[in-house]
Formats: sequence, structure tokens, C-alpha cells
Amino acid sequence: MKQSLIQQIMRGTMVENPKGVVSGLYRGYYLVIQTLGPQQGTHVITISATQGAYAPRVPVGEFLQNFKAANKHVRSAVYQENAIILTATTLRGQKFVEQVNQAVDAMVTFLSQNGYISGCCSCGETQVAPRLSNINGDFGFYCDTCFQNRSALLASNQQMIKSKQGNIAAGAVGALIGALIGVVLWVIIYQLGYIAGIAGLVMAVFALKGYEKLGGKIDLAGMIVSVIITVIMVYFAQHLSYAIVIYQEFGGGSVTFFDAFRSVFEFLARYEDIRMLFIKDLVIGYLLTLAASFSTIWSMYKRGSGHYTTQRY
Repeated sequence: MKQSLIQQIMRGTMVENPKGVVSGLYRGYYLVIQTLGPQQGTHVITISATQGAYAPRVPVGEFLQNFKAANKHVRSAVYQENAIILTATTLRGQKFVEQVNQAVDAMVTFLSQNGYISGCCSCGETQVAPRLSNINGDFGFYCDTCFQNRSALLASNQQMIKSKQGNIAAGAVGALIGALIGVVLWVIIYQLGYIAGIAGLVMAVFALKGYEKLGGKIDLAGMIVSVIITVIMVYFAQHLSYAIVIYQEFGGGSVTFFDAFRSVFEFLARYEDIRMLFIKDLVIGYLLTLAASFSTIWSMYKRGSGHYTTQRY
């Protein structure tokens, strides 16, 4: 995030550390603004807020519901544990600063008027100052106890996943079944005259999910098998798309669809222009699949294998 923008957020009370995460104490409330990057196009605002000695005049859930309805860029606004968590579509440049400042000021004003105080975003502890923490990609202000407990829970989950036995053969069957869903989508989109990365993404995601469902877990072997099956099925989808075109042109009578499917190789060998078009479409398909699915596949692998990250700032 540009330093010039950071200096304008909440009247210059925020600092950026790590990159993409702006945090600080604003009007007595611990605040984190986390940008999720250009792919997601969203940011998350977390404000630590614990109910004070008296019940609020307006329920926080009602306030957030009305706030979301009045702001079209807000995707979700919830009160979870002891924090308001708001997710919104990120506007660009100066509009982002105005967007964040207006949202935070509105929420902080509500909190102060209704007796909320700020502390740990999990347990609500206010006697000891919490610290900005990364809990597996989610940033908030946590007390020492909550940070340690959540780290221990993630470590325990990772050990449980590692001890679980996987079945590569069954997982491969699941990946194949899952990838077929992407094949169907690929063929439909191709018949409309397009090559869409979304079809490759669906193929890769469902291959991983299918592997996990039948194989028991997503480990390194599972990711490799799922990627290999996705690569094969992208080619199969392309081959099938060409077979459909051939059948539409020459099918009927004694020419069956299976004849058309087998004849794809013959057409590619005999006609250079068709062969070059096939290769071009296939390369574009692979590139779009890679671009659309790489980060998703990696995230699914990390989550499925129990990988986690925790850090204090």
C-alpha cells in the first residue's frame, strides 16, 4: 500500500506491518485493515470491541445489518467473538482512503456511543494491551493467552491430519470424477466459441476435492496426482470438443460419435491448419487454467495438509 495513502487513513494513526496490513489504535479502539490483494479485490476491517458494563442502546447486529444495507461495497459485516469484522470491495486510490475512513468512523462512533471498550478481539480481555497477530492469515489484536491457544489448536490439527492415512488409488479415482465436472463445463464453453480459465479452475478444484473425499486427505502426493489428472483432462476436454465439432459436421448415418472422437487424431495429422489451431487452443487452455487455478490449488493444499502460520508483531 502506498505510504501517501497510509498517512491519510484514520488521520495518520495507522502503520503498515506486514505489507498489506495497516493497524493501530484509533479513538481508543484496536483496528486492523487487511487488503487481500488484487485477485480478491477486497479488504477486511477488524475492530476489537467488547461490550461494557451496560447493554448497548442499539444491538450491534442491527447496526451492522443497516450499515451493510446502506453501503453497496460492503460484502459482509458481523460481530464475532469480541470484534466487528467487515469485508468490503476495495476501491482504488483516494476512494479507498475515503471508503475506509467513513466506515471506521461510523463503526467507532456506534461503539463509543453504546459503551463498547477495546481489547483482545477473541476473549475481550482489556486489562493487558493485546498485540497485532497473524493467525493463519487472519490478522487481529490478540492477548497472549488467546494467541497461544489458537497456535496450539492449529498445531494439533496439523498433527491429526499428518497421522491420518491416505489412499492414493481411491484419491485418484475421486480426482478423476471431480475433474469430469470441469470437462463438461469446458466443452459447453468451447461450443460457445470461447476458452475459459474458469473451466480449468473448476476442473482443478474439483479434482482436489474429489481426491480428498475418496483419498482421505490432501497431501503432497494428492496434489501431484490431482495436478497430473487435471493436465490430462484439459487435453481430454479439448479433444472431446473437437470430436463434437467433427460429429456436428459429418455425423449421422454410419458415422457415430465414437468414430468422430477417434478421427480427431486423423484430422490433426492430415490438416496442418486444424493441427495448429488445436495446439494453439490447447496452449491457451493450459495457460488460462494455470493462471486461474494456481493460487487456489496452493491454498487448498496448505489448508488440506494442515499447514499454518502464526506470528506476533
